[in-house]
Amino acid sequence: MQDPEKTAIFSADMIVGFCSQGNLASERIRKLIPPIVELFKKANELGINKFVLVQDAHDPAAPEFEAWPSHCVKGTRESETVSEIANLDFSGRFMMILKNSLHPALNTKINSWLEENQATFESEN
Repeated sequence: MQDPEKTAIFSADMIVGFCSQGNLASERIRKLIPPIVELFKKANELGINKFVLVQDAHDPAAPEFEAWPSHCVKGTRESETVSEIANLDFSGRFMMILKNSLHPALNTKINSWLEENQATFESEN
């Protein structure tokens, strides 16, 4: 088994606006919630303590809205993590990275998070 200290779980857009309400909510995406919750629980049981949730939290004037209907505006219910994930006992360890576009690294904290954690994930070879 790999070292849990050298492992992170990344999740993208498991938020209300894609799972249950809003212009882009989808039953297909909602059905992903239970297996993701189980993955998170199992990872936690195995000692993995790095969980990174990359999530839409758009500015009301986001350029993305030229191609897609308005969705997941920052500060609205749609931009919140689904309760099944947000209510996990260990959710206090989640690193939230909010994004205003499809690209997870465009004007977000993801690159700085990766840089800060790089030494943790480097091989011992």
